Amino acid sequence: MEKISRTDDLFAGAIAAENAAKDFYKSLSLIFSHVPEASLIWERMMKDEDFHSRELQAIRNTLSDEQLSKPLDQSIADKVSAEMNNLPAKVALNKVKTLNDALDLAYELEYSEVNAVFQVIIREFVSSESRAKFVLSLVREHVSRLEEFSRMIPSTEERRKLLAVHIRNTDARKHISP
Repeated sequence: MEKISRTDDLFAGAIAAENAAKDFYKSLSLIFSHVPEASLIWERMMKDEDFHSRELQAIRNTLSDEQLSKPLDQSIADKVSAEMNNLPAKVALNKVKTLNDALDLAYELEYSEVNAVFQVIIREFVSSESRAKFVLSLVREHVSRLEEFSRMIPSTEERRKLLAVHIRNTDARKHISP
């Protein structure tokens, strides 16, 4: 990712992060399709990430060129840049051997600075307080899906027994709807 220094870069980075998370959850849904309750949770997480991405784009579209070109505070820019550089490791499917691995990575992703950046954007750039509260409540609901999922299969040992079924990219394309 290019250096993040302006508000527009912040949005581009946040949208890219949401899209990477969406792709991650889509892949988890596929590699755990043999565990219907897991696949369903990952699909819901994927849809949430898609909503987050579209919401960020909609917010970005309300900003003027002047607002988008405004320089970011350096500490925020550095934090977002670092998080974007760490993102590939957070969504690395090669680390997922079991359902427990998938859940651990999902928790790491959702409790990372990526989510904090999203929340800062909502607070800073959504002019309607009621709209900001609504979107932030959806983010809390999104993260609570992981807790719900942990309760569905509460035993770490049981989650470790549920193996990921990785499929080749050519096979994956057959399973992904346009």
